[in-house]
Amino acid sequence: NITKSKRLLYMSKTASKNLFELIKSMSKSEKRYFKVLSSRHTIGEENNYIRLFDFIEAMDEYEESNVFSHFEGEAFLNKFSITKNRLYESIIKALVVFHSNSSVDAQIYRFLHASEVLYKKSLYDHASKQLRSAERLARKNDRLNLLLEIEKQKKKIIETQGYAKISVQEIDLMISENHSISAETDLNNKLWGIKSKLFIMINSRGKVRCQSDVSKFKKLKNELDQLKIPTKISFDNQYLYNHLLSAYYFAVLDKEESLAYLYLNFELLKSKPSKIKEEPNIYASVLSNIIHLESHLKNYKSTIKLLNELKTFTAKYKIKNTEDLDIKIFSSVYSTELMLLIN
Repeated sequence: NITKSKRLLYMSKTASKNLFELIKSMSKSEKRYFKVLSSRHTIGEENNYIRLFDFIEAMDEYEESNVFSHFEGEAFLNKFSITKNRLYESIIKALVVFHSNSSVDAQIYRFLHASEVLYKKSLYDHASKQLRSAERLARKNDRLNLLLEIEKQKKKIIETQGYAKISVQEIDLMISENHSISAETDLNNKLWGIKSKLFIMINSRGKVRCQSDVSKFKKLKNELDQLKIPTKISFDNQYLYNHLLSAYYFAVLDKEESLAYLYLNFELLKSKPSKIKEEPNIYASVLSNIIHLESHLKNYKSTIKLLNELKTFTAKYKIKNTEDLDIKIFSSVYSTELMLLIN
């Protein structure tokens, strides 16, 4: 009994909480879907998964010793780490299927997978049709990395099928499109790299405090200027460019210039509502940063107007709120309103 107590105490301190955290993160509809999917298997291991799922779901804090006490004598406890991993994987599989239509990336990957299956069946025209659907969706939503994968699969079909069905002009067009996608991807990598270095500096140093800090920030700005950004770039690259400059000018204490680039991203996002719906946290962040600067510049009418936009945009764009988004909106709105009232 002493050995068993020590073992249970050790488990409670060292057990992984991954499964518990995953289950607690699930919505009611996700849990319902998982149970419906799992209930098709009502014997053996699958049934144990549902019983274990229900018990963990009811816990407020994860204590593995409580799991062992509740299921004492059950065979699956002998290899409990394996049981947990398999349940975790089963939940992930159910979530993937449940959300298969909820994101653009998932839909594109579904077309790509369908194309691959059809290709292996030697149904090349069918596979090409799936790729065209994937390409339309990827282009519409600026999925540069997926466009490269689509182009790769198109080349594979051409090479396998033979060159009788394609012209030299079509090959030239494919090469041109590949260059364009590669250039956008390369630009995205460079912008992301500069932005990341900038934010590391901001997080470690904050705003500029001395001439030495200004020089370091300007060095990154020079790195950006040397990129020679084309006039026409993808939505994501345009957003990243504006985001980078708004952060740079904020760091060097130029609030007006920072605000100007924030407004560019605000208008950019509003021009493509699907992006707001897809990435509501980004829209909330842009709005919150604009509100912060407008209030500091004492532009109170603009501040109040934008606060109302922040309060209502999830309903306006029919966005399903998450806890993270709710916290972000709550903290931004009420901290600003308190400051306005104090002022």
